[in-house]
Amino acid sequence: MSAGDAPPTQSASILAPALLASARDLTFVLAMLAFFAGFEYRYYYYQHDLHVPTSIFPFVDNAILAGSYSVFKDHSSSVVNLLLFALLIVLVSDVAKVPEPALTFKYQRIALFCIVLASFPVLNLWAQQTASEVAFGLTHPPAPKTPLLLTFQKGNWSKSLRTAIKEGCVELITQSNDTIYALVRQKINPIRYVVAIPVAAVDHSVTPLDYPKGSYAQRCIP
Repeated sequence: MSAGDAPPTQSASILAPALLASARDLTFVLAMLAFFAGFEYRYYYYQHDLHVPTSIFPFVDNAILAGSYSVFKDHSSSVVNLLLFALLIVLVSDVAKVPEPALTFKYQRIALFCIVLASFPVLNLWAQQTASEVAFGLTHPPAPKTPLLLTFQKGNWSKSLRTAIKEGCVELITQSNDTIYALVRQKINPIRYVVAIPVAAVDHSVTPLDYPKGSYAQRCIP
């Protein structure tokens, strides 16, 4: 071993913290992008497509994680291509003939920063596309598989809504502490719409999760 060579133990002790730091940075970046994708998916799915206000949700909830998973799964091939492109940028900058290692590290950081910055509008577009597809799949079948069954207390509720509930043509979308948001399918215009039902006005309700024999109701729209 020449005098200029570092002992193997010293190289390993230098490499391990560097790998851990890279894993930490990568995890932070991926978590940030996943949160953004899930947040945008929740906005487009509920507020933009179904007209359910996202203010009823906490800032962070399970819908964000599920939404980000749906977005990445729906665009998995593009995600893989972007990761390979980012890896290629890192490798090219690493093997380039840069006189100082510090400059190589600087070029890598700049390239990755540009990739992350460009990811936000791309993730926003992906989230909008995925949310629209999922919302379309919810609103366009002729009948819900597990209809929402409920009875009202005394109140002035529209006859068409009561008929749609009786025929099993109302499906739960989501529920807050004081409001039930449901999708109504009916044979008159508007054929599909979202209704906000105060929980205080409901005498009894059975949600799809409590409906053990859920099956497609009769055809709700022509």
